[in-house]
Amino acid sequence: MTTLGDHVKYNRLPSLEEAAISLKTLPVADIINGPIRDVFLKHDAHHKFCLHLQHRHHTVGANEAIVKVNGTAHLMDHGDIDKIIRLGYTVFPTT
Repeated sequence: MTTLGDHVKYNRLPSLEEAAISLKTLPVADIINGPIRDVFLKHDAHHKFCLHLQHRHHTVGANEAIVKVNGTAHLMDHGDIDKIIRLGYTVFPTT
């Protein structure tokens, strides 16, 4: 069985709490609300794209992936994903 994604890299992402702390303690907010915002506005990109602070909600195993179904992320393994596909949903990586 092949892996669904690079779970090692995913598990290295900061947790939601760690990401929130970084946003408050590092100059991230100044960068987002300054130069990055300016580029988005200059090129009218804010109508097409959004900026996302990447973080993790789960620890993911080698046979698992985070899958969005109807806009909500779920931790799933191969069997769960196969069931979702059989129900007619399209599954694609988002992280």
